Amino acid sequence: MSALSTLLETLRQAAVTEREKGTYFEELIICYLRTEPRYVDLYDKVWTFGDWAREEGHSAKDTGIDLIARTRGTGELHAIQCKFYAPDHKITKKDIDTFFSASGKSWFSHRIIVATTNHWNSNAEDTLGNQYPPVSKIDLLDLETSIIDWSQYHPKQTVALREKKKPRDHQKTAIRSVLAGFKKHDRGRLIMACGMRIFRMLMVFPVSLSALTSKTNGHRKQKRAPVMCPSTALYWTGAFWTFRKKARNSCSRN
Repeated sequence: MSALSTLLETLRQAAVTEREKGTYFEELIICYLRTEPRYVDLYDKVWTFGDWAREEGHSAKDTGIDLIARTRGTGELHAIQCKFYAPDHKITKKDIDTFFSASGKSWFSHRIIVATTNHWNSNAEDTLGNQYPPVSKIDLLDLETSIIDWSQYHPKQTVALREKKKPRDHQKTAIRSVLAGFKKHDRGRLIMACGMRIFRMLMVFPVSLSALTSKTNGHRKQKRAPVMCPSTALYWTGAFWTFRKKARNSCSRN
């Protein structure tokens, strides 16, 4: 079992009621949204639905919305539902209908369904499309690949991050070769096995760009290198390594 799977099973066993189990998972997702780089950049505040509703003067009755997140800079509100299911559960349209009804309010600009499973039936998948407000999902795979070290997770405490990766010997050789090439040329190609290029690229670029700076009128001008990805999944793989240095250990903050 993965560290996250072990943690989720521990929370299931510790919960006396379904409400308590749901609360444990909501706290975990608040931690995730306050730590995972893509959401740290996106949101400046994450509440439980009850806390947000009381602040805004709305009814705090449980209607299927579990969390509210506010976007940084624009102040838009995203409604979030947290589904704490068994990993082999297949989500159906019936599982999400109540959330859709409750979150179809004018004050929400986006909706997110977080689930501890990767399985959705075709009707549920079809329901996600062509919605307004639009809907996205965070599934078990997304949580598994978080920068959070789930083996060290404790509710409402500072989160530990997974150990940072370091280049292996053959990667160090490739990095040295790239830097040596940049001393003679302003472009080149790095041909490596799949799965290795993103990490190596991120190791090389900070050094190589520094080496490629030029002076104009006594001032140093920094070069830039565009990075193009064929998919958002590959982009976030690169972002994982880039952003982990500035991720905030902020699960315990209000």
